[in-house]
Parts: sequence; C-alpha cells; structure tokens
Amino acid sequence: MAILAQPEFYFAAALRRARTEAELNQEGLALKIGVHASEISALESGRRNPQLKTMKRLADGLGIHYWHLTWLASQLESGVSWADIDWPPPE
Repeated sequence: MAILAQPEFYFAAALRRARTEAELNQEGLALKIGVHASEISALESGRRNPQLKTMKRLADGLGIHYWHLTWLASQLESGVSWADIDWPPPE
C-alpha cells in the first residue's frame, strides 16, 4: 500500500494546512496546547497518529472545531485539490 493511501498521511496534511492557515509555526501550536514541538512534527509527518483528545486540543489551539481537521483530511483523501477546498469549512 502506498503511503498516500494511508489515512495518517491525509490527517498530517490537514493538520499542516490548518496550522499554516492559522499562521502558526509548529512551536507556536505546541506552546498553545502544552506539548513539545516534536509532537507536532511527528503528527504532521504521519509518524504518530493522534488520539481523539489530542485532536481536540490541536483544534482548540488552531481555533477551529476538531471535525474541521477530519473534514479536511477526508477532502484530501477523496482527491479534492487544495485549490478547490474552502477553508475553513462552513459551519
């Protein structure tokens, strides 16, 4: 199975996009949610998968709902291009 077919790749890409849209670097997000920047790096590279409580903390730190992260990941997984994704999604 190719890495692009793995769900953690899409979540990692979604997290990275949401973080950059929030104009935060990895260190800034890590400080906001009380983790080390290496944790953010591991999540954004797909080396680590977040638990639901971690997803909630990430989303809170980004100022979005946690379902926004999974929605964005699902859009990417279904093949929607970055240019066609409205961010943040409508409530």
